[in-house]
Amino acid sequence: MNSEIEGSILKNYTDKFTAFMIGSIVVAGSAIGGAKPASAGCTVEPYLADICMTAAPHCPPKYTKADGQLLNMAENMILFSVLSNKFGGDGVREFALPKLNKTDGEKNLILYCIAVEGPIAPKR
Repeated sequence: MNSEIEGSILKNYTDKFTAFMIGSIVVAGSAIGGAKPASAGCTVEPYLADICMTAAPHCPPKYTKADGQLLNMAENMILFSVLSNKFGGDGVREFALPKLNKTDGEKNLILYCIAVEGPIAPKR
């Protein structure tokens, strides 16, 4: 087999594996989060800290980009109670959202968003 065909086959499997892994993360997140069915799309009534993907250039209402930005704890106490400072921040005055989107000039075809409004997911 020539290297061009091998490269094409490898890229195809890599793309499918990436799509599978993203779907698995969404399913696992929903299973942990509560009663809603798994969905990669952004829902109208999300649970706080739900992650979704969109091909739109911006996040829908109740969501913000998952770009690792720092948030003030005093202004986002409920969201901090869910995320803590596991994604960054000092845990005293600020905490960070997860950084899931590409940066440094890479083109984002899929935008990852995190719900900053909504109820806390029920425990199972």
